[in-house]
Amino acid sequence: EASAYWSAVSDKRRARNAKRRSGEAIVLDDYVLTHPPVYSGPPRPVDPSAPPTPPKERKPIPVVADFLRHAQEQFQFSPRKPASEIEYKRAYARIASSFGLTKDQAVRIYSFESGGNGGYAVQAGLERANGRAISTALGYNQLLTTNTIDMLAEHGDLIVKALHEKARAATGAHKAALERKIATVQHMVAFTRTVPNTWSAHEKLGVTPRGIAVHALNLDVDVGQLLQTLKLMDSVNFARRKGFARPLTAAELEMMNLT
Repeated sequence: EASAYWSAVSDKRRARNAKRRSGEAIVLDDYVLTHPPVYSGPPRPVDPSAPPTPPKERKPIPVVADFLRHAQEQFQFSPRKPASEIEYKRAYARIASSFGLTKDQAVRIYSFESGGNGGYAVQAGLERANGRAISTALGYNQLLTTNTIDMLAEHGDLIVKALHEKARAATGAHKAALERKIATVQHMVAFTRTVPNTWSAHEKLGVTPRGIAVHALNLDVDVGQLLQTLKLMDSVNFARRKGFARPLTAAELEMMNLT
């Protein structure tokens, strides 16, 4: 039953590809619209002579403390924390709005990704005090270390430019701190560009001490909201390149964000 089902899926996909090549319209009947069959037979028998299977050892997942430690060790960088959650949230709202994200998109995606009450430093699995990290997904829009490396490699110049604009408007100690941050971010951007601009290459960087370190930028009130916004804007810009002109609904943007 399963073989027949997946053969039908493959046949329909081949037919759709042929239609696309010839410019024909694709209709509902060009897809398999049912779920795959569920096996309902007896369970696989257990071999009584087989040795017991040892429990799988969980690979440790870095958490916020690790991002901060590696950032300090690898780049001598400590993110500037916001005075309060609302300061970071307002900074995020200003950036998201300036890029054209709507209130509905920003709020609903935040509600989906962070549960509607997650802080700027919330990590997947650690929403509750007794939880455990299930990935490196961090912040309002839950960026993985690979996402952060992606954003720096692709949009690092834009991020550095935004920091330069802030520095020009600042004075005194704040200006000096921003200038030091610019130099650090430039080093981080250069690091992310030491490999090809592909997800697989960035994923490998993301498990190194330096890759873990750059993820701490999401916790910085001058950079984090830019990274969080740019992740969503990649989906928005992809849709525009494909000729999708109207604003994406929050649900559409979230589905693109997930895929």
